[in-house]
Amino acid sequence: MKPKIIISILFFFFSSIVFAQNSGEIIGKLIDSVTLEPLIGAGISLEQNGKVIMQLPSEDNGAFYFKPLAPGSYTIKISTLGYRPMEIQNVYVSNTDITYLDLKMNSTSFIFDKPFVVNWIDERTIINKIPIIDQKKIKESPDRGFIEIVVKNVPAVYNQDGGDEGGIYIAGSRADATLYVIDGVRVDGSAFVPKSAILEIAVYTAGIPAKYGDVTGGVIEITTKSIAGIY
Repeated sequence: MKPKIIISILFFFFSSIVFAQNSGEIIGKLIDSVTLEPLIGAGISLEQNGKVIMQLPSEDNGAFYFKPLAPGSYTIKISTLGYRPMEIQNVYVSNTDITYLDLKMNSTSFIFDKPFVVNWIDERTIINKIPIIDQKKIKESPDRGFIEIVVKNVPAVYNQDGGDEGGIYIAGSRADATLYVIDGVRVDGSAFVPKSAILEIAVYTAGIPAKYGDVTGGVIEITTKSIAGIY
C-alpha cells in the first residue's frame, strides 16, 4: 500500500473517532412569550467557560441548531431588538441525546443592562427515556467503580459476581452481550474507567440506537471528563 493511501486511511480513522466523541447537538426554537410567533434573526451565542464556541441567528421559523458539540455544560445567550436579552445557563449536552430548548422571550420597550437568566432543566430526567447517571450522582456515590454505580442506579441491571468485578448483565442478557462505549469508541469485553474520570454514564436497556444494531444485550455509554474538557 502506498504511503499516501495509508495516510488517508489514518486520517479517516481518527476523524471518525473525533466525530464520534463530538456528536452532541442542541436544537432550539425561539418565540414571543405572548403572541407565540417565531423570532427571526435573533443573535444566539453558545459559550463554554466564558469562551464563545459558536454564534448564529435564529431561522425563519425561530429555530436554531448547534452541532457537533463535545459533551459538557454550556451557556446560551440570546439578544434581539425589542426584547429583553436572555441567558440560559448549565445547558447540558451528552453523546446520547439531542438537547431540546423551547424558549420564550419577553418583549419590552426598556433597555436592560442585565439579561434575564434562567437555569436549564434536563427534561431527560422527567421523560426518563434513557437512564442517565450524571456527574453529581457519580461523585456522591460511595461506590468506587462504575459497575457498582450503574447496578445501584438503573433497574434491570445487575452484576452476578458482585462488587466491581465481572461484567454487567442487562435485562437478563449475558454479561458478554453488554457493549461498553467510552467517549464514542466501542470497547470489546469488560471495561475499566476510574470513577474520578467519569462525567456521565448512559445506560441503554432497550431501544438501542441503530449504530449499536448488532448488540443483543444492552449498552453502557461512558463520557469522560477529559473529552468534555473538564479536568
